[in-house]
Parts: sequence; structure tokens; C-alpha cells
Amino acid sequence: MVANPTSYSVYALHVLSTLPLPEVPVINSNGRSPDVQIRAGDVDPVTTESNDTGRRRVRVTRNNCRMTYEGIGSVRVTNGDTVTYSLSEPSVAETKALRRVILNHAFAAVLLQRGLLVLHASAVLIDNQVAVFLGHRTAGKSTTAAAFCKCGDQVLGDDVIGIRFDMGAPQVVPGVPEIRLAPDAVAELGINDAVEPTGDRGPERLYCRLSDDRSPAALYRCYRLKNAESVELVSQSRTESFFTLLK
Repeated sequence: MVANPTSYSVYALHVLSTLPLPEVPVINSNGRSPDVQIRAGDVDPVTTESNDTGRRRVRVTRNNCRMTYEGIGSVRVTNGDTVTYSLSEPSVAETKALRRVILNHAFAAVLLQRGLLVLHASAVLIDNQVAVFLGHRTAGKSTTAAAFCKCGDQVLGDDVIGIRFDMGAPQVVPGVPEIRLAPDAVAELGINDAVEPTGDRGPERLYCRLSDDRSPAALYRCYRLKNAESVELVSQSRTESFFTLLK
């Protein structure tokens, strides 16, 4: 049974979805047309090829991105305004794993198709400017953001960070209002309100809810996190910075 569509706000976009998305705030559309629609439909699975690895298969053209996930289903993103999903079985519809695919992976494609720069990073608002933390998969991006949050700073996003350039200075848009952390990071930071949702897949992770009251803010600087014996800030050349963002 398909639910009635609900209006949500995420990545500074008005999203109309037939899939319930409890992670993001519900809004009153006030009769406005949505920027993005999420709906169930037929999506051709991405076939397996020799260069595919892991449980996700992806095929991309300029305005069409298809992703297939084993045990979840397939998702198609078109023209930056439509996300269509097809499930491997009905029970997947209520899982955290599906919502992560939609709100993180699919919306990374949505933002790219809409002309934003998309980074695998975390973003923290400090003194009305945004610091973005980059790094490899276990570099500590989410943990760093959570540490700033514990100190009273506002986290604008974790995992998928969108940066728009149509407002003068680069602006970071607020992403999904939650941080995904390893249990040892939660314990080390003394976080008491982290929860483990049902139907999540992959390594064990806990989720911390963030404030829904967030707005786009000016980008100040990007920091790449690296393992080292001591804490220090090291400047990169413009060439190094470009390839860091590209990577």
C-alpha cells in the first residue's frame, strides 16, 4: 500500500515523498511545487559486470543515475528532481538501510544533477561560518563533528555535504539531521542519546539526532583529517587542495 505523499525539507530542498522519512523534518508545502519527488516505481536493476565490487552496482549518465543494492532493491535518480525506487521485497520499505540509500546515496546524485559540489565529509557551523572535514572512510569525520556538537556548535551535515554556488559565496546546505557514529566513539564522547535503529545494515553504528532548525551557511574552510602523532594544521597548495576535493 502506497502512503500519501508528505512534504519534507532536506538539503535546502522541498521534497515530496510517498516513502516515510522520519529522519528529516516535515514541512507545510503551502501549495508550492516540490523540488524533488520520491516515489515507488519500476527501476531496471543494474546488471553485474566484472568491475563491480561490493553490494552496490552503479551506472551513471549526465542526468540519470541507477543504483542497485543486494537485498534492498534499485534506485533511479533523474534530472535532479525525481527519485524512483523499486524494492527487492516489501519488508525493505520500513528499514533504515533503504532510507540511508535514499537520503544519502540517491541525494548525492540529486545534488550533483542540480549543479552542487558534493563531498563525502562532515560540516560544522562555527561562529556563523562552516568548517568542512574531509578524509578517508575511517578518518574521524563524523567523530570530529560530534565532538564540536558536544561543545555547542551546530552540525550542518554528516556523510553527504552539498555546496551551492548560486548565492555569491559558497554555501553549505543542511543535510540529514543526524550523525552516524561507531559505538566506541559514542562512549568516548559521553553521548547518552544515541540510538540503534532497526533494519540498518553494514557495520554496527549508532545515530545521534540533530536540530531541525538549520539554514545554509557560508563555507569558511575545508580540512582533511589524517592520522598523525600530534595535532597540527598544515596548509596545502592550491593544486593539492584541488586534488584533495577531487579525490
